[in-house]
Amino acid sequence: MPVLVLQGDLDYMTPLANVADAAEHLTGPRQHVVTLPRVRHAAMFESPVDDGFENHCGFEIAMAWLRDPASAPDTSCVDDILPVDFQGDSELVAASMKTSDLWENADFNVGCDLPGDFLVPFADDHASLQVVGEIGDVDGELSLSNAVIDVSVNGASLPFGDGTVYVYDYFSYGNHYVLVQAVGSLDYYSAYHYRYDFLRITFPTIMLTNVKSSGGYLLPLAGEMGYASLTISDIETKEFGVYGTEDYAVYYRMCPLAVADPDAALSSFWVCHDDNSAFTVGESLRLAGNIALSTDPEILQETFQMTGACSCWRDQGIPFPCTDFDEL
Repeated sequence: MPVLVLQGDLDYMTPLANVADAAEHLTGPRQHVVTLPRVRHAAMFESPVDDGFENHCGFEIAMAWLRDPASAPDTSCVDDILPVDFQGDSELVAASMKTSDLWENADFNVGCDLPGDFLVPFADDHASLQVVGEIGDVDGELSLSNAVIDVSVNGASLPFGDGTVYVYDYFSYGNHYVLVQAVGSLDYYSAYHYRYDFLRITFPTIMLTNVKSSGGYLLPLAGEMGYASLTISDIETKEFGVYGTEDYAVYYRMCPLAVADPDAALSSFWVCHDDNSAFTVGESLRLAGNIALSTDPEILQETFQMTGACSCWRDQGIPFPCTDFDEL
C-alpha cells in the first residue's frame, strides 16, 4: 500500500519520536516518511516557502506524490522552508497576548496602580501573578487571557512563566464563580500520554463585586463574602481508544503540590475593577496576586478532599485506583 507521512520536527501534538516508531513498520518500496524542518503540526499548511505564506512545502510534496504514488516524494523544497519567526506580528501579539512585545511583556498593565512592593514575594513558597483578560463562558468558547506567573514550591520554580490562562464564569450550587486556570511544565511522553502542572484560582463572584462596591482594590483571601482559593497540582493523563467512539477513555492522576496557605494573613489580590459592573461573561478581569503557599500534607488533603497523596479517575469523574494507573 502506498503511504506518505509528513512530519514536522516542531510538532508537539504528534512528537517526532512517535513517528520514528511508526517508520520502523513503513518499509515498503512505496512507503515514505518525510520530516520537515522548522514545521509544526499541520505539515501541509505550516511549511511556508514564501513570505506571503501562500505556498507550503508539505502541500507541494503531497500533491506531487499523489499524482504519482509509485515514485519517491520530491523533497527539493525542504531547504526553502522559511525559518521560524520569533518576532511575530505586532497586531496579532497585541490581540492574543495583550502586549506589544512578544517576549518581555514590556507594557503589561493590569489597569490600575499597584502598591510598589505588592508583587514582591513574602514567603519562600509563593505564587505572584498578574492576569489581564476577559471572562469567558464555561459552556461556550473559553476566553484566553494573558498572564505573568511566578510560582515557587519547595525551593523550586514551577515553569508557568509568561503565557496564557483560561478565565471563565462558573455556576455551582446557586453561586457564580470566576475561575482562572493555567498550565505549566507540559511533558509529552506520547500523543496520548502527557503530564503538566495545573494552577487554579477560584473567586466567588460576590467577593469581586464587593471589592468594586467598596471603592477599594485589595481583596484578602478570606472575608465576609467568602474565600478565594488557589491550588497547584501535578496531573498525568492517558488516553485510550478513538475519540468520539464508545471505546474512547481518558484516565487522570492528580497529585496536589501546593495550596494557598490559610494562615498567611498577608496573602491577597489587587483587583482593578474600573471597567467592571458585575464580573460576568464578556467583562474584563484585571488583577494581581501575591499568595503564600502551603505544602503541608494535611492542608493539601483537606483542600482537595482526598485521603491519599494522589487521586485518580477516568471519564466524567469516575474513581479509579491509583495503584493501577502506572499499569495502564
